[in-house]
Formats: sequence, C-alpha cells, structure tokens
Amino acid sequence: MKSVDDFILKRDVSQRKVLNYLRQLIKSISPEIREEFKWKVPYYSYRGNLCYLNERKGTVEIGFARGKELSKRSILSGDGKEVRHIKYTAAHEPDEETVIEVIKEAMYLNESKIK
Repeated sequence: MKSVDDFILKRDVSQRKVLNYLRQLIKSISPEIREEFKWKVPYYSYRGNLCYLNERKGTVEIGFARGKELSKRSILSGDGKEVRHIKYTAAHEPDEETVIEVIKEAMYLNESKIK
C-alpha cells in the first residue's frame, strides 16, 4: 500500500519541498484534519472531503473538493464541476497566509454543509 510519504519521496527535490511545506501547513491548521492516501494522492478530510496535493507537469497543486464555492476565485484554477486548485512551481513558494485562508474557508463550507 502506498503512503503519503512514498508519494512525496518519488517527486523531485523541488517538488518535495513544496509538497512537504503544504502537507505540514494543512496538518497544522486543525488536529481534526485527517490525512490519508486516497485516489493515488495525499488527501485531507475535515467533516467531509477537504483538499488534496498532487504533482502535474512540473507543478504542485493543492486542490479543493468544493473549490467552485470558494471566494478566492482569482487564485483558483480549474473548470471541473466542483474542484478548483492552486498551482505552485518550485520557484513560487506557497503564500502561507493565503493557503491558510483558503483552507479555513473550505473547512467552514464543510462545517455548514452549504451546497
């Protein structure tokens, strides 16, 4: 069985740095956030699906299960039915304040079950 650690270790050094940073940031927000390896990526749950980490074409993305409902649309990408994501390259480190703000809003959506 693969794990989040295995997923991260298989990435190049620059991507590992961003993935580990985001992983620790997500886990530090609330002890209620659960980390698991689901759908072949690191996945985080909080009263339902919250977000995931993935690597695509040299970028690292943090995707939000209910991203379409989030207010920070200017920094979110994607055109799927629900999911939106923020992409980072090794040279573009995630802005901690922004990431925390988006994650907390996603948590709020799950708490209130707004649909």
